[in-house]
Amino acid sequence: MRLFGIKDKKSIKTRIISIFLLINLIMMISFMISFSMKNTITKEYDRSMKTNIELSQLAIEINKSMNSFDQYIRNREIEHINNYRDSEKYIEAILKTIKDEVRKDKDSGVFLRNLENMFEYQQQLTGEILVEGGLNIYSYRKLNELRTLSGYMNNHAQMLITSYLDYSKEDYSTILQRYKEIERSIAVTILFFSFVSFGFAVLLSNDIMERITKLAASAEQLAKGNWQVEDVKENKYKEFNMMAHAFNHMKDNIRYFIEELSFKSEVEINLNKEKLINLEKDKLLRESQLMALQTQMDPHFLFNTLNIISRTAMFEEANNTVKLIQATAKILRYNLSYKKKLVKLEEEISTLKAYAFIQETRFQDQITFEFNIGENIDDIAIPPMTLQPIVENAIIHGLQDQEEGKIEIFITRREGHVKIKIKDNGKGISQEKLQRIFEENSNEKKKGHTTGLGLGNVKKRLELHFGVENLIFVDSKVGQGTIIDIFIPLKDGESYATVDDY
Repeated sequence: MRLFGIKDKKSIKTRIISIFLLINLIMMISFMISFSMKNTITKEYDRSMKTNIELSQLAIEINKSMNSFDQYIRNREIEHINNYRDSEKYIEAILKTIKDEVRKDKDSGVFLRNLENMFEYQQQLTGEILVEGGLNIYSYRKLNELRTLSGYMNNHAQMLITSYLDYSKEDYSTILQRYKEIERSIAVTILFFSFVSFGFAVLLSNDIMERITKLAASAEQLAKGNWQVEDVKENKYKEFNMMAHAFNHMKDNIRYFIEELSFKSEVEINLNKEKLINLEKDKLLRESQLMALQTQMDPHFLFNTLNIISRTAMFEEANNTVKLIQATAKILRYNLSYKKKLVKLEEEISTLKAYAFIQETRFQDQITFEFNIGENIDDIAIPPMTLQPIVENAIIHGLQDQEEGKIEIFITRREGHVKIKIKDNGKGISQEKLQRIFEENSNEKKKGHTTGLGLGNVKKRLELHFGVENLIFVDSKVGQGTIIDIFIPLKDGESYATVDDY
């Protein structure tokens, strides 16, 4: 079997990235062109608006300059001649600023040249009048001529505004139309290359699927025991060449091992198969029993809890309600998350505390809980819902109708086991009733139970998990309360199993 020239082939990843980069490059170029056109339109619009504002200010300054000069001629106050000269400078600056922009339009350029000539003549007339000093026949004629000239200038300024506004509107419309045409061209280009890229992608996908199908067909023949199937041939994809090489190598190795195994005794093979089948059946039976015991949950508890939350929301502030909701959510999450696992003892205790908080809220001062948790229990794993059913039994059978009820939970780690003690000061249970509780059918729903689990269920689950009997002991007398001891066995000082094992 020869090795393929893998290094000389292009990978599928390279081909896909090439198509992706091509599409992105086209999109980027299109975006840059569109962005550039938008900037051009914006700048053109801003320039036109600025020029229109300058033209409007020009007309205002022409009137202002003539008014200032008239007032100076009447009363000879220096303030007015200064105002006139300021306006004159402003007009000169405006004409200089708008000169290049306005001359882009032929008609507007004509008005601007006329306005510039009239402004020069206005400066000449005002200079001659100021040289004369007082009013005489000569200066009076000049003043009338200046006023007439000012009217012409104002009229030309208005015509210049109108002319340039028409030009700027037409120019802006032309640019906008060109931008729309470019955008349409960009859209067509993107659409075209999108179809082309899609076509390449389809061709690449079909080619890849064809080669996968061939490889799968060879694998299927191998699975059927046809060890003489032909080697997968070389192709143009680097990844498929690697897979083909690995497949061919695997096929040869399997064929070699099959030939080696054929020398073994047929009787031994049959015995091993039967043994494996029996072990698997036993394992499946134990797992099915365990899952059947572990997946029971009665929705009655949900409705009780919601009723408690509703009453609390009516009569208390929202804080208690939030705590109840959090406790309920914790229990629900715990039930939904650990159907198929062992859980840490710490998590079981945390969920039990949430359940205890709900019951304390439900019964107010009628029932209290006390937790005494020892150290070094963080590595202990137990079946989920081990402690809560026992506490439920204590409430239902011992404390539900009793004032000042109390449940104490003690957990200590000792040599060889962890001891869990659940003690209540309830009315106790007779031996006959206790026997019935242990013998209750685990599949029957029990009124008042949130989990649908009883002591018998807990006992069976512990025995199935640890493979040890007599892990629960109950000491109860009528009128004297109940003590339940649970022993979690340790193997060489460590837990039998961890949560990760499941």
